[in-house]
Amino acid sequence: MKLTGTAYCRQMSPLYTVFYLGLMMGLFFLCFAHDARSQVTSEKGWIIASANTGCADLSISITHQRSGVGELQFSFEGDINDPIASDVGEPVGGSFEFGETKTYTYESPGNFVIFIFDQTNGLTDEERIDRLEITVLPNDPPKTSVTSCQGRSILINFDKSNDPFNSYRILFGDGAQETFSGNESVEYTYAVSGTYEVLVQGLLDNGESSSCKLAKHEVSAFDQLPIPQLNSLVINDLETITFNYEPLNPGLQYYVEIDSGSGFEVLENIDALTDTNRFQYSSSNLNFQDLNYRFRIRAEDACGLFQEFSEVGNSIAFDISYSNINTSIDFNMRWSTNSIGFTQLEFFTEDQLLSTFTQNETLDFLFSTIDCRDLGDFFLQGTFNGVLSTSMVIDPFRTTALTLPPPPPPRTDLIGANANLTFPETGFISSNFQVFRKDIDDQFSLLNETIGPTYVDISIPLGLSEVCYRITYEDACGNISAPSEEVCLALGSSLGIPNAFSPNNDGINDVFKVKDANYLSFTLEIFNRWGNLVFKTTNPSTGWDGYFEGRPAPTGSYTYRVSFQGTDKVPFTRAGSVLLIR
Repeated sequence: MKLTGTAYCRQMSPLYTVFYLGLMMGLFFLCFAHDARSQVTSEKGWIIASANTGCADLSISITHQRSGVGELQFSFEGDINDPIASDVGEPVGGSFEFGETKTYTYESPGNFVIFIFDQTNGLTDEERIDRLEITVLPNDPPKTSVTSCQGRSILINFDKSNDPFNSYRILFGDGAQETFSGNESVEYTYAVSGTYEVLVQGLLDNGESSSCKLAKHEVSAFDQLPIPQLNSLVINDLETITFNYEPLNPGLQYYVEIDSGSGFEVLENIDALTDTNRFQYSSSNLNFQDLNYRFRIRAEDACGLFQEFSEVGNSIAFDISYSNINTSIDFNMRWSTNSIGFTQLEFFTEDQLLSTFTQNETLDFLFSTIDCRDLGDFFLQGTFNGVLSTSMVIDPFRTTALTLPPPPPPRTDLIGANANLTFPETGFISSNFQVFRKDIDDQFSLLNETIGPTYVDISIPLGLSEVCYRITYEDACGNISAPSEEVCLALGSSLGIPNAFSPNNDGINDVFKVKDANYLSFTLEIFNRWGNLVFKTTNPSTGWDGYFEGRPAPTGSYTYRVSFQGTDKVPFTRAGSVLLIR
């Protein structure tokens, strides 16, 4: 059904137009109020009711109109199975005289019966009862939708199968109103383009009003279909994308379209009411890590005769993979996006711009660092035809923590009954070290964690002839290295190192040396009390004769450090002091 708005509206002054529309709105609501009080009578005519159907909360007024009888009793919520047992006490019942009116409000939807009782003696139960059935509907507005068409037209659709109403009264917002059956859609054309509020009231048989809520629709009457504006694309994960756009017109139909390489096709429709300026779509058929797509939004009027398209935005496929972790963390980046509308891509970590790329795709871009804190969340951005596109954000440690290369073994010295460990440089920015010790059970277990450059083990178990250590380190991002090689310290006097010697050529303890053994490697170093090196040898058969730079060294205490590797290829280090006596 087609209707045309009053053309004379264009000739009215703005002030008169406001007055006219206000007057019509008032009359409209007055009519609604009048309909809501359409009177009905009970089966025997003993009462007149203000209505017998309406929406909760529904107030019903009944008036006693049976003359010559006097007092009647009533129950607004009578017992349909046993009317005589109905409650006539307040608040659901009571009594009233001829001409008196009683009112009751039904707060919940349902079917009810008002019973009227005549207490005159000698009447049968059937003769003493009158009734009126009441239907209380949910307080829902009519189920209608309004869409817009090019040429200042709107299309009103009814869902009558899910509505209790028999007809509908429509106020179009320009002063015009009509009543329709709702059996078919109504097309209405405005005389002037603009925004209008369309009100729809549901009516019951005989023009009775439901007194339910009105359906309210804000519609746009336009000469030309508005072009949708796509602002940005954001890839959320491997198969999810978010579209951001200018607010949509609720009277139009919108679709997201995708081009996977074979032309545009519909991906999904957009509900302009619920997804006004943002729409998220997810499908296992999409792969934003390896593939790139083109997207646009299509607007279509309800009449299906006209359509407009937004600018096209291109998604960016993006991924990283590690190529090497040795002296630095190296990984390859790969990306691709459509070349149409391409100018450049910007590479970000967190919100910091790291680089700009002028190629729209690559399979092998190397990025290196020794500080894991450089590896924040990575993403790429580019602008295509005015549409900002953001790739999937990638956490470099999204699957598992990295295993950093093992550190060199720590330098280990025996000082008294304690082992002193000095940690090496790792080549990476480390936050702490983990120290592991092999005890009597011949198994390594975590001994301690420390952030310092050294660690002193003061809990070496008794009964060990040697103690062995391994270390790992952890960077600021929680990545842990592989363990270092094992390093061991010989305990007790098994090395046969004297604690004093007297280089006086008497043939007794003239030379400070370590007991001969089978060494694969060997180093002996001796330091004076100022820490200066006074002697060094890699020959275990050669000892220190007490001379320094060709002159006898002075009497006193000196520090030695012995490092060697035996036939078992296990490195040992021993440090201590020796007294030079002359």
